[in-house]
Amino acid sequence: MWEQLKRSDIELAKQKLEALRSMTLSRHAEELQDLDAQRDDIETLERLADAVANRYLNAAGSPAQPSAPSEEQPTAVLVTDANEPTVPEAVQVPSPSLQVQQQVSPNFGIPLRRWVGR
Repeated sequence: MWEQLKRSDIELAKQKLEALRSMTLSRHAEELQDLDAQRDDIETLERLADAVANRYLNAAGSPAQPSAPSEEQPTAVLVTDANEPTVPEAVQVPSPSLQVQQQVSPNFGIPLRRWVGR
């Protein structure tokens, strides 16, 4: 076998190896570009999430800034006989640490089914 190996065979092997190397490098460059684009997307998402958190979460949690009435904090309104809404003088606001838990009996549906006849 070694007697049949020619200089042209070695040159052909070098050319094939160089072609394989260039294909590998081009694939590697494409993969790096894809990874860079994904990293940029993640960094953009991180900046947006940070901006949302700073704008909405930190502003809502800071006690130094008075919060305006919103859907989360409804304002009590009294309606008089003349259908003119007025704000009551003393409104009792529950404390923020108040926790409400609802416990439904597991037997709630059974008497109803008996009454309905099912």
